[in-house]
Amino acid sequence: MTSNRALSYHKLLIPISFTLAAKGTWQFGKPLRPVRLIVLHSAECGEVATAAEALASWASGTGHPVGASWHFAVDCDSITQSVEMNDIAWHAGTVNGYSIGIEQAGRASQTTEQWNDDYSASMLANTAKLVAVIAGLYDIPIEHCTDLHSPNATGICTHADVTKALAVKNGHWDPGPNYPIDKVLTMARAFQLEAVQ
Repeated sequence: MTSNRALSYHKLLIPISFTLAAKGTWQFGKPLRPVRLIVLHSAECGEVATAAEALASWASGTGHPVGASWHFAVDCDSITQSVEMNDIAWHAGTVNGYSIGIEQAGRASQTTEQWNDDYSASMLANTAKLVAVIAGLYDIPIEHCTDLHSPNATGICTHADVTKALAVKNGHWDPGPNYPIDKVLTMARAFQLEAVQ
Protein backbone atom coordinates (compact mmCIF):
# COMPACT_ATOMS: atom_id res chain seq x y z
CA MET A 1 0.00 0.00 0.00
CA THR A 2 1.36 3.39 -1.03
CA SER A 3 0.84 6.58 0.93
CA ASN A 4 1.87 10.16 0.27
CA ARG A 5 3.81 12.04 2.91
CA ALA A 6 6.38 14.79 3.15
CA LEU A 7 9.78 15.27 4.75
CA SER A 8 10.57 18.75 5.98
CA TYR A 9 13.38 20.72 7.51
CA HIS A 10 12.50 24.34 8.27
CA LYS A 11 11.24 25.79 4.96
CA LEU A 12 12.36 22.86 2.81
CA LEU A 13 9.48 20.45 2.13
CA ILE A 14 9.85 17.32 0.00
CA PRO A 15 6.88 15.21 -1.15
CA ILE A 16 7.52 11.49 -0.71
CA SER A 17 5.61 8.43 -1.88
CA PHE A 18 5.96 5.66 0.73
CA THR A 19 5.60 1.95 -0.04
CA LEU A 20 6.96 -0.43 2.61
CA ALA A 21 9.65 -2.84 1.42
CA ALA A 22 8.96 -6.56 1.68
CA LYS A 23 9.49 -8.30 5.01
CA GLY A 24 12.88 -9.93 5.36
CA THR A 25 14.69 -7.18 3.45
CA TRP A 26 15.14 -4.77 6.40
CA GLN A 27 14.87 -4.79 10.19
CA PHE A 28 13.21 -2.73 12.87
CA GLY A 29 15.42 -0.17 14.56
CA LYS A 30 15.14 1.78 17.78
CA PRO A 31 12.67 4.69 17.92
CA LEU A 32 15.53 7.20 18.07
CA ARG A 33 18.13 5.21 16.14
CA PRO A 34 21.39 7.15 15.90
CA VAL A 35 21.99 8.10 12.27
CA ARG A 36 25.33 9.67 11.37
CA LEU A 37 25.91 8.66 7.75
CA ILE A 38 24.00 9.11 4.52
CA VAL A 39 25.13 6.59 1.90
CA LEU A 40 24.60 7.40 -1.78
CA HIS A 41 24.10 4.59 -4.30
CA SER A 42 23.31 4.22 -7.99
CA ALA A 43 20.33 1.94 -8.53
CA GLU A 44 21.84 0.43 -11.69
CA CYS A 45 18.68 1.22 -13.61
CA GLY A 46 17.75 3.35 -16.57
CA GLU A 47 17.29 7.09 -16.38
CA VAL A 48 13.52 7.26 -16.66
CA ALA A 49 10.96 9.44 -14.90
CA THR A 50 9.34 6.41 -13.24
CA ALA A 51 12.57 4.90 -11.84
CA ALA A 52 11.90 5.77 -8.18
CA GLU A 53 8.38 4.38 -8.38
CA ALA A 54 9.60 1.21 -10.10
CA LEU A 55 12.23 0.69 -7.40
CA ALA A 56 9.62 1.11 -4.65
CA SER A 57 7.30 -1.34 -6.38
CA TRP A 58 10.11 -3.87 -6.82
CA ALA A 59 11.21 -3.48 -3.19
CA SER A 60 7.71 -4.26 -1.93
CA GLY A 61 7.18 -7.26 -4.19
CA THR A 62 7.79 -10.95 -3.73
CA GLY A 63 10.53 -11.08 -6.37
CA HIS A 64 12.79 -8.68 -4.47
CA PRO A 65 15.97 -10.34 -3.18
CA VAL A 66 16.23 -10.92 0.55
CA GLY A 67 19.09 -8.95 2.05
CA ALA A 68 18.75 -5.77 0.01
CA SER A 69 16.81 -2.61 0.77
CA TRP A 70 17.13 1.17 0.94
CA HIS A 71 15.36 4.04 2.61
CA PHE A 72 14.84 6.32 -0.42
CA ALA A 73 14.96 6.15 -4.21
CA VAL A 74 15.35 9.27 -6.33
CA ASP A 75 14.73 9.98 -10.00
CA CYS A 76 14.39 13.17 -12.06
CA ASP A 77 10.97 14.16 -10.75
CA SER A 78 10.14 12.13 -7.64
CA ILE A 79 11.36 10.52 -4.44
CA THR A 80 10.03 7.30 -2.95
CA GLN A 81 10.64 5.75 0.46
CA SER A 82 10.70 2.01 1.19
CA VAL A 83 12.00 1.79 4.79
CA GLU A 84 11.26 4.14 7.70
CA MET A 85 14.27 6.20 8.73
CA ASN A 86 14.15 4.76 12.26
CA ASP A 87 14.45 1.27 10.78
CA ILE A 88 17.53 -0.37 9.29
CA ALA A 89 17.75 -0.84 5.54
CA TRP A 90 20.26 -3.36 4.22
CA HIS A 91 22.17 -1.28 1.70
CA ALA A 92 25.85 -0.93 2.74
CA GLY A 93 26.92 -3.75 5.03
CA THR A 94 28.50 -2.83 8.35
CA VAL A 95 27.30 0.80 8.32
CA ASN A 96 23.62 -0.10 7.96
CA GLY A 97 22.88 0.29 11.66
CA TYR A 98 23.69 4.00 11.69
CA SER A 99 23.04 5.13 8.12
CA ILE A 100 20.33 6.16 5.67
CA GLY A 101 20.58 4.67 2.16
CA ILE A 102 19.60 6.62 -0.96
CA GLU A 103 19.32 4.88 -4.34
CA GLN A 104 19.63 7.15 -7.38
CA ALA A 105 18.44 6.40 -10.89
CA GLY A 106 21.53 5.80 -12.98
CA ARG A 107 24.51 3.51 -13.26
CA ALA A 108 27.98 3.39 -11.71
CA SER A 109 29.46 3.15 -15.20
CA GLN A 110 28.17 6.59 -16.23
CA THR A 111 30.65 9.08 -17.63
CA THR A 112 31.05 12.62 -16.33
CA GLU A 113 28.97 13.83 -19.26
CA GLN A 114 26.18 11.35 -18.46
CA TRP A 115 26.08 12.53 -14.83
CA ASN A 116 25.69 16.07 -16.19
CA ASP A 117 22.88 15.50 -18.70
CA ASP A 118 19.45 17.06 -18.15
CA TYR A 119 18.00 13.97 -16.50
CA SER A 120 20.87 13.58 -14.04
CA ALA A 121 20.89 17.32 -13.27
CA SER A 122 17.27 17.09 -12.09
CA MET A 123 17.84 13.81 -10.27
CA LEU A 124 20.95 15.10 -8.48
CA ALA A 125 19.08 18.24 -7.40
CA ASN A 126 16.39 16.00 -5.87
CA THR A 127 19.10 13.99 -4.13
CA ALA A 128 20.66 17.19 -2.80
CA LYS A 129 17.31 18.35 -1.39
CA LEU A 130 16.83 14.99 0.29
CA VAL A 131 20.35 15.06 1.73
CA ALA A 132 19.74 18.59 3.04
CA VAL A 133 16.59 17.50 4.88
CA ILE A 134 18.00 14.27 6.32
CA ALA A 135 21.25 15.96 7.36
CA GLY A 136 19.27 18.68 9.06
CA LEU A 137 16.99 16.28 10.89
CA TYR A 138 19.92 14.19 12.19
CA ASP A 139 22.46 17.01 12.59
CA ILE A 140 24.80 15.39 10.06
CA PRO A 141 27.43 17.67 8.51
CA ILE A 142 27.09 17.94 4.75
CA GLU A 143 30.67 16.86 4.18
CA HIS A 144 32.13 13.96 2.21
CA CYS A 145 33.12 11.36 4.81
CA THR A 146 35.70 8.80 3.73
CA ASP A 147 37.33 8.03 7.10
CA LEU A 148 34.82 5.32 7.91
CA HIS A 149 37.20 3.55 10.30
CA SER A 150 36.49 6.17 12.92
CA PRO A 151 33.86 5.04 15.44
CA ASN A 152 32.34 8.51 15.15
CA ALA A 153 32.47 8.86 11.36
CA THR A 154 29.72 11.19 10.26
CA GLY A 155 28.74 12.81 6.98
CA ILE A 156 27.86 11.78 3.45
CA CYS A 157 29.56 8.90 1.63
CA THR A 158 29.07 6.59 -1.32
CA HIS A 159 28.76 2.83 -1.33
CA ALA A 160 32.19 2.77 -2.97
CA ASP A 161 33.59 4.71 0.00
CA VAL A 162 32.26 2.02 2.35
CA THR A 163 33.73 -0.76 0.21
CA LYS A 164 37.15 0.91 0.05
CA ALA A 165 37.42 2.10 3.66
CA LEU A 166 36.22 -1.11 5.25
CA ALA A 167 37.91 -3.44 2.74
CA VAL A 168 34.64 -5.17 1.85
CA LYS A 169 35.38 -8.24 -0.25
CA ASN A 170 33.33 -8.19 -3.47
CA GLY A 171 31.91 -4.83 -2.37
CA HIS A 172 30.04 -2.42 -4.58
CA TRP A 173 31.62 0.48 -6.47
CA ASP A 174 28.52 2.59 -6.98
CA PRO A 175 27.72 5.31 -7.77
CA GLY A 176 30.97 5.12 -9.72
CA PRO A 177 34.18 7.12 -10.10
CA ASN A 178 32.54 9.90 -12.15
CA TYR A 179 29.73 10.55 -9.69
CA PRO A 180 29.76 14.31 -8.87
CA ILE A 181 29.57 14.08 -5.08
CA ASP A 182 31.10 17.53 -4.58
CA LYS A 183 28.40 19.06 -6.77
CA VAL A 184 25.66 17.23 -4.85
CA LEU A 185 27.02 18.33 -1.48
CA THR A 186 27.41 21.94 -2.62
CA MET A 187 23.76 21.95 -3.72
CA ALA A 188 22.67 20.28 -0.48
CA ARG A 189 24.42 22.94 1.61
CA ALA A 190 22.75 25.66 -0.42
CA PHE A 191 19.30 24.06 -0.05
CA GLN A 192 19.80 23.69 3.70
CA LEU A 193 21.01 27.27 4.11
CA GLU A 194 18.05 28.58 2.13
CA ALA A 195 15.69 26.49 4.26
CA VAL A 196 16.82 28.03 7.54
CA GLN A 197 17.02 31.69 6.44
